[in-house]
Amino acid sequence: MDRVIAIAANVSARLLDESRRIASFIQRRGVWILAFWTVLALGGGLLRTGKFFLAHAHLASDARIPELMAPSLLIAAAPWLAWFLASRAYPHGEGARQPGFRLAAFGTWRRISPQELRSQPAYGFEGFLVSLAVGMLLSMVMRLVTYHLAMPAMPPGAPGWAIAAFRIMTLDVALLSFMYMMCFTMAQRAAPLFPRMLVVTWCYDLLMQFAIAKYVASAGAVPAIVAGPFADMLTGNVRRVLISMTIWLPYLMVSARVNTTFRARVRVRA
Repeated sequence: MDRVIAIAANVSARLLDESRRIASFIQRRGVWILAFWTVLALGGGLLRTGKFFLAHAHLASDARIPELMAPSLLIAAAPWLAWFLASRAYPHGEGARQPGFRLAAFGTWRRISPQELRSQPAYGFEGFLVSLAVGMLLSMVMRLVTYHLAMPAMPPGAPGWAIAAFRIMTLDVALLSFMYMMCFTMAQRAAPLFPRMLVVTWCYDLLMQFAIAKYVASAGAVPAIVAGPFADMLTGNVRRVLISMTIWLPYLMVSARVNTTFRARVRVRA
């Protein structure tokens, strides 16, 4: 039994060290993440534009390039704006004001002062919190890749439902990338409102999938050959969000690290 406990402790220590290395990389090279996102968003837009001109050579004119690239520019810029706003709103992390009321009421907790905060072993951007943050980045990338694969450029005379799908899916990816990057930056900076912002982002993501389905359906009859895969994509998005909420919502409520880092409180031992 002692050997099992020792192995578990060793594995836990290694995982914690690995999370610290990842967190350190993110802190030092965070702009690289945004640069990678920009390349991915604009690269997908360029590929879509190239396919459009190959399929519609008679429409090849410089006047259409800005129009075709505008959605990708919007998506590329959204996380940069979120990072800028969150960085300015929370320049010092633990110095930010705590909310006046608590939504996570599970457990018995004791408030700690800002002076005590950094001395707590459970304080800081490390451990499972880093895994949660990386998961948010992966969610952004997965949604962007899905968008590029599912949404071709719309030629003149495209059906109303296709144009509606393109517009609302572009808006969805832009807003979602904005919100996830806002959450990511708030997590790095120990912003007290991070857990709430993440829950709001999840709720937005869920509601938006239903809004997309309703908006596209209202724009015209969707062909059966498209309706099935489109519904499967939206259902898959809902499923992934629900899985994320099932895994991480309990962590946000009862984790010692989350409560120490974002709520400035520690558990009262019985």
